[in-house]
Amino acid sequence: MDNLNFPQQLAEFPFEGKAKADIAPPLLLWAYDLWDRKRCARKMPTRADLDPVEIPKLLPHMALVEVDKFDLRLRIQLVGTNIVNI
Repeated sequence: MDNLNFPQQLAEFPFEGKAKADIAPPLLLWAYDLWDRKRCARKMPTRADLDPVEIPKLLPHMALVEVDKFDLRLRIQLVGTNIVNI
């Protein structure tokens, strides 16, 4: 999981001459800013950092998957309605 550095890559923003708002929709920018605030200096926020009550407008667009550290099984905790409709 050490190669999952998407937030760092987005923070560096390699799109020369373009603003983030020109590249991404407002909801995605809002979600990224929330993610970045919640993760602090870590690679990603913990499950305890994410409260669904704080992010009702994101819930239809997200999936929450728990990874069992011992056998790497995935447990789906939440699948938003927009994902289900795809």
